[in-house]
Amino acid sequence: MNLTDTELAYLAGIIDGEGHIGVHEAGTTVAIQVTNTSKELMDWLLSKLGGNVAPREKLGGHKQLWVWSVYDKKHMRFFVDEVAPYSLLKKEHLKVMDEWLSYSPGRGTPLTEEQELGRAICAVRMKHLNKRGD
Repeated sequence: MNLTDTELAYLAGIIDGEGHIGVHEAGTTVAIQVTNTSKELMDWLLSKLGGNVAPREKLGGHKQLWVWSVYDKKHMRFFVDEVAPYSLLKKEHLKVMDEWLSYSPGRGTPLTEEQELGRAICAVRMKHLNKRGD
């Protein structure tokens, strides 16, 4: 992933405004998603970063929604290292993701009790950051 500073700033704005950063499934999976009605934006994200784009069920007279998603550590590390410096609203989310990544051994390596606890704490912190309302 080789983005210019301008593209990194644009991406941070997209994530700040339209993105979701979460720890799912009892702390075992992290994800970054962008939901938007612009297929052009989804195609840009896909061309620049890879990942997946899928339509959301269209409701009533609303426009078609699209969701871009990434779930792998390579993308998470990219967002923590390259996008976070440009983020205004999701900087804390990305700090929690960075901490979650520090508790993630290589694929196929069992988690220690400390790593499991660290991931669970990150999941609670992320849930609090993503809470709606006050």
